[in-house]
Amino acid sequence: MQDAEVFLSYSRTDLDAALRLAKRLDLRGRHTWLDLRELPAGAQWRREIAAEIENAPLFVFLLTPDSAASPACREELDLAERAGKRIIPVLHRAVDPAAVPPALADRQWVFLRDGDDFGEGVDALLTALAVDTDWAYAHTRLLRRARDWDAAGRGDAGLLTEAELAALRGELADAPREPRLTNLQSAYVAESQAGALRGQRRHVRGYYVVAILLALVQFALVYGALFDELSESALVVLAPTWLLPLIFGLAGLLARRPSLPRMLGATAAGGLLLYVLYVTVWPAL
Repeated sequence: MQDAEVFLSYSRTDLDAALRLAKRLDLRGRHTWLDLRELPAGAQWRREIAAEIENAPLFVFLLTPDSAASPACREELDLAERAGKRIIPVLHRAVDPAAVPPALADRQWVFLRDGDDFGEGVDALLTALAVDTDWAYAHTRLLRRARDWDAAGRGDAGLLTEAELAALRGELADAPREPRLTNLQSAYVAESQAGALRGQRRHVRGYYVVAILLALVQFALVYGALFDELSESALVVLAPTWLLPLIFGLAGLLARRPSLPRMLGATAAGGLLLYVLYVTVWPAL
């Protein structure tokens, strides 16, 4: 089944208004989910509601005196806040300002009161829902990935790839002020970046190991199979063919913070030392 785009939080007292709004949003292309079960709030209910809120990029709160006072609505609003959702209050009936939940007080409201034009109110809501929709969807996708990673024990499996991290950096650069990344999302991104760095280091270490293996093969070839056939001068001339890759590989594996420029520098220094020995020491032997 298609995931809902909009989670609609409402009081049972306002069921008719909630159904009318949800139907109109569905007709206008915004798939909306609202809880229609006459069940008491329990652990299972909370898990299901939390999942629906996390999976919906947008959260609409149908604000009335009853929803403002409803523990269930307050809990849904709290879940939406903790999940970093775009929250849009829709005022259906006048509420005492002191009773308005703090999470709604400073937000831009949409008005759908009995005296307001319903079509215009829905248009205003759809306009509000369309603001920064791409980021709302990206935020939701990232939250799902972070939740799965957290549930799996926060291991390397499921981390963002380098390509996904690059795409996310672009999204974050263009992201609006809201919704912000949650603590879980931030931890997931940070661990993904660390994992990508570990992967790069493993990849680079592979080059160092290959260089050492090639050096050992060349050493065995020169000083083993071909030793009796080569002159001393030839042995000296061939020394860089195994010494330089050996220096490169060992420097890379033993360095505390290896990098390709540093390793090439170490190899060049080793080559220069060999040249100096070849020019100054070897003729004297």
